[in-house]
Amino acid sequence: MSPCWHMKALLTARADQRLSGLIKSYVELHLAQCAQCRAALESLLALRERLIALRNAPASTGTLSPDRQERVQAAFTELYKRHKDSP
Repeated sequence: MSPCWHMKALLTARADQRLSGLIKSYVELHLAQCAQCRAALESLLALRERLIALRNAPASTGTLSPDRQERVQAAFTELYKRHKDSP
């Protein structure tokens, strides 16, 4: 599900906790009324959590397991798609 066109950068900033003041209030009000943008924000936050989990995973002395390779590839693919579609 794609967010409203005017919210793409704002949702990224919201996920990064970089909003304040009137802009933050506007985004929160919009999220309260727009299921599409709420879903997009939830997806961004889930992606962030997956990337943090991968970053914090214990280092391996060898190659990545097939499962971990798939998770890393899926996370980067999703990240690439989101940034490709951003303004």
